[in-house]
Amino acid sequence: MDYTELSFDRLSDFDRQGQEAVLAIYRSGGIELDPQIKERYVLRKAGQIIGTAGLAGRSLRSIAVAPEFEGQGYTAYMLSRVKDKLILEDANAPIFISTKSEEADKFIALGFSKLALVENEPGLRGSALLYHPQAAFPAYLKKLQDESFERLNKYKPKLNESSALVMNLNPLTKGHLKLIDLALAESAVLHLFILSAEASSFPFALRRKILTEVAKSRPRLIVHETGPWLISLESFPGYFYSDTEEALRSQAALDEAVFAQIATALKIGRRYLGTEELSWETSIYNQTLLARAKNYELVLVERFCSPDGKIISASRARAILAEAQSSGLKSEQLEELKEILPEESLAIILKEYSELKGLR
Repeated sequence: MDYTELSFDRLSDFDRQGQEAVLAIYRSGGIELDPQIKERYVLRKAGQIIGTAGLAGRSLRSIAVAPEFEGQGYTAYMLSRVKDKLILEDANAPIFISTKSEEADKFIALGFSKLALVENEPGLRGSALLYHPQAAFPAYLKKLQDESFERLNKYKPKLNESSALVMNLNPLTKGHLKLIDLALAESAVLHLFILSAEASSFPFALRRKILTEVAKSRPRLIVHETGPWLISLESFPGYFYSDTEEALRSQAALDEAVFAQIATALKIGRRYLGTEELSWETSIYNQTLLARAKNYELVLVERFCSPDGKIISASRARAILAEAQSSGLKSEQLEELKEILPEESLAIILKEYSELKGLR
């Protein structure tokens, strides 16, 4: 390979000719345009675009080379360049590749490890999720075990007495709290995984702070952070941004495969899911998990309502707070928030948001 002929750089959104060249490479490889890609890079040889790679966070996606240049090391070259960029940004954070299942071995040969893989099925696109470095996921599992050790040793749950919830808590509502308490009532210990992704109205630090406060009075509740491993921008971007149903089902299937490994490591025998009629993405996610979970029990819990029959809605709480930040919190809005949010959430939110101070 003559490196003097090569250049590798980010493709401008305004480069129409370059965009067309990328689409031609995708069409030749049967690759669909990925709406989750935020940065697209192209490999040029003597000025001609011969390859492309996309980035969504720290996930490499839609890596492709023009057919006439395949098998000549250009995929490895692009992979190396993007890896160097991501390592320079954060040397400690893992790097992911999302690709078609039949392409997984190619990237494993280039130093990536398989995190999850699902084969082609009716309504499900064959997909693979790979990561680097190899020690990253085992280190995450070890962290989860260390976080759990003291209480597992104290309460000594049997397999069917150790349960899990995976929640965004944007923000934590009375409905969330009822689901947590229901799961705790039916379990010896409850592992609650809070989404770490910064893709919600409430920043992770605030969501984590509220959950920590709630956990103080619930000693059998073990709190974990998902990091990039569960429902993250890298592993499940469709949860946060719109995508096709087929893509959502494939990403949900990959997420279930990752959770199954976590369940094995922590000896989790049951996982609770809350219904969400207002969220198409959550409905697809729940359907996929119910169809695929094998080594643990899934319990689907209907959404909780207030005593007067109203839906307890985190989205309604977000709407009230968004309006209050621009026009001030009115007394009737505060009363409605009190119906939606538990004391822990409301107290911390009112304290943290300066626009709402003094209105507790």
